[in-house]
Amino acid sequence: MRPKERIRRLFTIENKILVPFSVIGVLCLAALFVVMYWSHYRQLDREQLVVTIYSQRYLLLAGVAMMIVIVQTAVLVAYNISTPIRELSEICTRVGKRPDLSAAAFPELAEYTGRADEVGQLASAFEMMMVSLRKYTDELNWTKALNESIVENLPIGVIACNAEKEIIFRNARAAAMLENVSEHDRNGRTLSDLVRERIRTEEILPAPAVLLDGAGKERDLEFGSWQLRDGNGGMLYTIDDVTYKKRMEEKSARDEKLAYTGRLAANVAHEAKNPLAGIRVGLQVIQPHISGTRDQMLCAEMIREVDRVTLLIENLVDLARKRESEKTVVSLNQLLEEIALLYGKIAENKGIRLDIGMEGSLCVFADERDIRQIFINLINNAIKAMPSGGVLRISGKKDQGKIQFSVADSGIGMSEEKLRKVMNGEGSGFGLRIVRQLTGRNGGVIRGESAEGEGTCWTLTFAGTETEGEETPAGAFAPAGGERENHGL
Repeated sequence: MRPKERIRRLFTIENKILVPFSVIGVLCLAALFVVMYWSHYRQLDREQLVVTIYSQRYLLLAGVAMMIVIVQTAVLVAYNISTPIRELSEICTRVGKRPDLSAAAFPELAEYTGRADEVGQLASAFEMMMVSLRKYTDELNWTKALNESIVENLPIGVIACNAEKEIIFRNARAAAMLENVSEHDRNGRTLSDLVRERIRTEEILPAPAVLLDGAGKERDLEFGSWQLRDGNGGMLYTIDDVTYKKRMEEKSARDEKLAYTGRLAANVAHEAKNPLAGIRVGLQVIQPHISGTRDQMLCAEMIREVDRVTLLIENLVDLARKRESEKTVVSLNQLLEEIALLYGKIAENKGIRLDIGMEGSLCVFADERDIRQIFINLINNAIKAMPSGGVLRISGKKDQGKIQFSVADSGIGMSEEKLRKVMNGEGSGFGLRIVRQLTGRNGGVIRGESAEGEGTCWTLTFAGTETEGEETPAGAFAPAGGERENHGL
């Protein structure tokens, strides 16, 4: 034990009460002997002194007894006052180390709460203090656990820094994002590097960042910064992955552009369709009266061009039209037979071999007009992609309850970049936009594959019917929600 500790132990409450009482008793007894000596015994010889002391022995015993009583009284007072205070002090020390302890953890406290003196009042007040402290501690722990749970489960990363710009806290989302070193910005910096840079510069409005993974896929991030209200100059930073939000904004912009295109298409159709019909009728009227072969071919070509413009206007009208779907069981075999009669001669005139192969009887639950328009638009695009002839293959099969058919050509094809733009709705013609719209409206999925010089293949997947060829009530078959993808088309 250290010297200071020993000295501190000497100044306990017991010693502070017992020592003064003992000193007072000793001083009183000594004073008694001094007075007696100076008043009676100073002029006596030794024998007389002995005789006198013997005769006063009862008085001396009374003085010793008085001293003993004084000491016992001091001990009793010290015990009744110091013991409760010492035990309360020990309880305070334990509570200071373990604030979560309740009054029930200290049975010795009940011994003093029933007393009517000041010690009892002190014990009762201490017990009430412990109850209030425990309640406050429970509320504080609950609030802390709630705040930690909220911060840990936020969908954004949260980072807290002290005044020395050291990270003192980060939630699980932030830790996962910062530990991902597979993504970099265009300057080769990881997210951890970007965050440290923003902490160092203390930007009020941190600039957003775009990270790329190994496959070149982009991820958009936004940062936020706030001053902590702790009085120490700390900062709070947030990291928000806004990739989905930006994609939805881009999709909304495309849909708005498409809606504008639809309104424009309706106006164009209204203004141009009737004049074109008049021009076509006029060409048909004058065609029989033209004698020259060259003029006959020119007139026929003009009629075909008018028909092509009319078809384009009809596509614009279909793009703008919003009608209710009338879904029934549609036989793809029968529908393709009708389309083959219409486009077989056109394909033959352009040197294109039309190859149709359907594995069994295939039926889908969809709007027949929509499916017909999908086939027509895909076939038209395929014919345009083969100006020097080629092969147009239309095939279909049933796979795990789904109906899958494809339209493939051996034409010029598209590069990977162009295919990506087409699948994102950029740069494609109205025909393909209509295919995308109608496919999604009937619960289908469309996927494109192409390569330059190797042709293009569009594959569509729809929900099939349980009994093919029989009429099915509307709503009997739901779209294949599990495979619902847009792929940007």
